[in-house]
Amino acid sequence: MSDSSAKSVGGAGIGKLILQYFPGQILPGLISFFSVPFLTRLFTKEQYGYYILVLSTATTVSCLGFSWVGNCALRFYRSLEKEPAKLFFHLFFSVILTAIVLAGIGVAVWPWLPERYRGIILISVPPTVFLAVEEVMASTLRAQNKAIVFSIYQGLNTLARFLPGIVAIAWLSADIKTFVGGWTIGAFAVAVFLMVLTGAAEGLRPRRLDKTLLGEFLRYGSPITAVSLMGIIMGTADRYIIDIFHSSEAVAIYGLSYQLGSISILLVSRAIMMAVLPRAIDTYQCGQEYMEVAARGLRYFLLASFCVLAVVAVPAPQILELYGGSGFNVGGNVLRIVMVAVFVMSLAHYFRMPFLVNRRTNILLPVGAIPAVLSVVLNLTLVPLFGGAGSAIALLVSYSLMLLMSIYYSRKIVRIEWPMATLFRCMVAAAVVLVVAWITRQIVDLSSLMILGLAMAGWTLVYGLVLYVSGEIREEIKYLWRKLTKVSNF
Repeated sequence: MSDSSAKSVGGAGIGKLILQYFPGQILPGLISFFSVPFLTRLFTKEQYGYYILVLSTATTVSCLGFSWVGNCALRFYRSLEKEPAKLFFHLFFSVILTAIVLAGIGVAVWPWLPERYRGIILISVPPTVFLAVEEVMASTLRAQNKAIVFSIYQGLNTLARFLPGIVAIAWLSADIKTFVGGWTIGAFAVAVFLMVLTGAAEGLRPRRLDKTLLGEFLRYGSPITAVSLMGIIMGTADRYIIDIFHSSEAVAIYGLSYQLGSISILLVSRAIMMAVLPRAIDTYQCGQEYMEVAARGLRYFLLASFCVLAVVAVPAPQILELYGGSGFNVGGNVLRIVMVAVFVMSLAHYFRMPFLVNRRTNILLPVGAIPAVLSVVLNLTLVPLFGGAGSAIALLVSYSLMLLMSIYYSRKIVRIEWPMATLFRCMVAAAVVLVVAWITRQIVDLSSLMILGLAMAGWTLVYGLVLYVSGEIREEIKYLWRKLTKVSNF
């Protein structure tokens, strides 16, 4: 590949690619946003807390436990692009291998599990398997640079979680197991759709196992697997610890607060990283430096996430009350702390990027394991005292350590610079929004969903105006204006 084409693979077009991936994050977020209040009112807090445990177990194990296979699909796709059947066969073999290992872990701990948690694991197994296949196929879509198709898949995937479950409830009974059964059917349908869409179905035919390729997968992915298992501990232990020391209602309040706090940041973080990581890999494969790609992605993340943090922070209790129903407003501080924690975790992804791009995944072991152990210790210490807020604090401290370790180790490979000017302007804009939001809260009753929505839209405009006046987003606004003008003229 020529230098000019390598350059096009690098920093150019990141903003456009992010915009293509962004609908795939907004649509699932909107579907979840409008579906969850239905569930919180359909089920009791105790039932919803049980569902949170099932959801956390299935999605965490599938996304984190099998993420190493997805990373292999993303990382090795280019080198095996001319042999797709071989690639997909070994990816499916890796999924089966991982499932066997996780099943072995489940069998080993089964005798010590209470009956309640055995039931949660049993009904979580089917959706976990199908979600694992989706994880690998989604990474393949990213490697194929099918941003628009990926966005369509994201919307279908979220619908598959809610719509079949709601239909099953309407036909049978308003029971969590019925709802999860419908969700499982939807997850299976999406997995089949993705296999056809990516061409992965041809990898289902048995063929000779390439031990060399599988060895490359394992060397690259084994550290990711270990970190994923640590991630499972961080992602699900908090809810189980809250359930043990408090109640299912406490799990429901924490779960809803976590969901709102994480989705508001992650929809931004994932859309940007989905564009940045494949572009960084392609740039590295072309023999070019990818620091600019990472730095530009980090800048866009800071611009968007500081806005979300500022706009949601002040009315957090009102948001939970209007969103989840009566009694959920007590999770306001949990929502605020979780948002900051997920923001810190998302920052760490940019400094963990060199480990994946440069195939230095062994460094992920200490970066993932130490914060995971710290998270469990802090949860066991703080949850009995402070409930969900203690778990949120444990999350923030653990992710902060992960960020610091990621920065330290990544600088030995590639030095990713912070966009300091952007960071400062974002902090100033966020501070202005916080002041305006606090004043608004003193003079306006935000107990109405419409009024709260209008107020949050106004605060977002204030944030954008401050950044525009500072000159930070002036070029982006001009670019969007030219595009809109061109469309209107057409």
